Amino acid sequence: MHYRREIDGLRAVAVLPVILFHAGISLFRGGFVGVDVFFVISGYLITTIIVSERRQGSFSFLRFYERRARRILPALFLVLACSLPVAWLWMHPHDFADYGRSLAATALFLSNVHFWEHTDYFARDAEIQPLLHTWSLAVEEQYYLVFPLILLLLGRFRRGAYLLVIALMALASLGLSEWGARHEPDANFFFTLSRFWELLAGSLCAILLLDRPPWKSQTLSLLGLGLILFAIFAYDDTVPFPGVWALAPVGGTALVILFAGNGTLVARLLSLPAFVALGLISYSAYLWHQPVFAFARIRSLLEPDPALMLGLAALCIALAALTWRFVEQPFRHRRNPAIRGPVRLLGVSAAGNAALVALGLVVFHKGAALQPWPIDSRIIQAEFDTNDRLEQCLPSSVAFDWQALAADCSDIKGTDRLNVALIGDSHADHFARALRELPDRQFNFYQFTANSCPPFAGIRTEKRNCDPYYTRLQQALEQTGVDIVIIASRWSSYVTAQRFDNGEGGVEHGVSDPIVVDNLRRGSAAYRDAVAALFQRGIKTYLEAGYEVVLVHPVPEAGWNVPRMAYKIAAFEGRPLESMELSTSHQRFLDRHHVAIDTFDTLTAQNLAHVRPSAILCDTMIPDRCANVALGRILYHDDDHLSTQGARLIAPAIAAAVDTLAHRRPRSGS
Repeated sequence: MHYRREIDGLRAVAVLPVILFHAGISLFRGGFVGVDVFFVISGYLITTIIVSERRQGSFSFLRFYERRARRILPALFLVLACSLPVAWLWMHPHDFADYGRSLAATALFLSNVHFWEHTDYFARDAEIQPLLHTWSLAVEEQYYLVFPLILLLLGRFRRGAYLLVIALMALASLGLSEWGARHEPDANFFFTLSRFWELLAGSLCAILLLDRPPWKSQTLSLLGLGLILFAIFAYDDTVPFPGVWALAPVGGTALVILFAGNGTLVARLLSLPAFVALGLISYSAYLWHQPVFAFARIRSLLEPDPALMLGLAALCIALAALTWRFVEQPFRHRRNPAIRGPVRLLGVSAAGNAALVALGLVVFHKGAALQPWPIDSRIIQAEFDTNDRLEQCLPSSVAFDWQALAADCSDIKGTDRLNVALIGDSHADHFARALRELPDRQFNFYQFTANSCPPFAGIRTEKRNCDPYYTRLQQALEQTGVDIVIIASRWSSYVTAQRFDNGEGGVEHGVSDPIVVDNLRRGSAAYRDAVAALFQRGIKTYLEAGYEVVLVHPVPEAGWNVPRMAYKIAAFEGRPLESMELSTSHQRFLDRHHVAIDTFDTLTAQNLAHVRPSAILCDTMIPDRCANVALGRILYHDDDHLSTQGARLIAPAIAAAVDTLAHRRPRSGS
């Protein structure tokens, strides 16, 4: 096929935003769409080769997969080989075990399935997954297992028939992608069939341009480049993606391929030596960037400085240039006599993949025991110091089944005891085990919690409807004869509609799920007041219904993953748990939670008691600070939920509040 310099330049437009996005450069918050640009380019180039060879009668599946192996595997094997020892040295043992599973999945070109099941691409944890980026390689290789067979079934090349069939497949895939973006967003991002239409868009370009030069249109080629740049700079992780939102980068890439003929401004721009050079090494640059960035974040106590990340991005480009020169080129051009023939090459490739799969499975099953540092087991296990019945006791609103929770999540001491129920979201659940296991508890304990749902009527967020939870919760309280409710939730996350930033490098990533209220703009002062008023009314509803209420005020958030921070401090600074201190600003806590606290402080009633976790965790163990790790205890199991160790510090205050309310209750016959 005729070489087009501007296509290599287009690769540069694809890879650079991806690298800067993963580096955390906020200007490139939509840089993830560079992968979609790659998909279209790949579909275009491969389809051109396959159809051209089929028309000439020279197409061979063996040679096709030989070319793919030469193009993909040598550089991939190098990066995987380099990443493994660093992962062993620096990763948390449980993360290292998960790395082993991702290594095996990468070698099988199934890493998109692995990350679909275990990772949210935009979550904080994804940033420390060294092989996260291999999901796109898996999608491409799955496509190339199927697509040549489809072309074979289509028979002799007829442009109109090929266009019709491929267009119909692309539309079906796009429809599935749009449905998935609305209903199964996490799976949709990685799902092969949701992505096929992007590669098929490139295939359509190849069919349209077969035996023809690209058309020349300044307007359409500029529009195409503009659509790509628009997505890079305007999109972020709140966009339901891929779906129809991906039409901008995908359609833009197709317009550049079709209409950036020689002499157009876009063709001249993309043909500049700098763009072409970066495009030539783009595959290796893509392979190197995620492991380099992930290991930098793993090794750093705090989020690395943007200047450091930009320096590491430059390092990735340098590594890519070396890899292209000394690995990609020799293997692609058959300079190694040991793997010259296609059968021999594919045999060596299969053996290499099998070895990686075996190694990955060994790491997955044994990785937690292979740690290089002698770390206190309490630190390693801290992230699992949660409610021991978390899975069954924190369902979604839709799956909330109070009878099942009454059976599985309760502890009944006798029919003559008061019935007390813990209600709310995951910030209620993290108290459950500590309350259930209180040695001197005098009341029957029920847990009726639901994930991400405060226990009030009319709670609808952008992602969930909490009404089923509230309706069934009222049935549960009535049917079980509950006397006292303990109400807890992550109040300020809803009030502010923002994740927590502790101001010291601990930034909780991810997208908040704000409550939808009166069409108010989330985060505005009016929104905060409206959500606070909604919570106030909800609490009053329980009081007016005759329940005694223990209202648990906001729990201080950490912002960083506390067990992982403790592990890094122990591994990289050599500090034992007994002498370790980790904390956040008390003033930062007060600034974030003042709306919720002020709202709750206005509530007074004979049947209401307040519990303030901050009075126990803040300005007590560490002056002017809210403790995360102190007195030989890790008090959180992630960045905002208390561990059972932490909850045990608060549980006696909750039990005391229950006891106070119990003594205020009118005696029978009085």
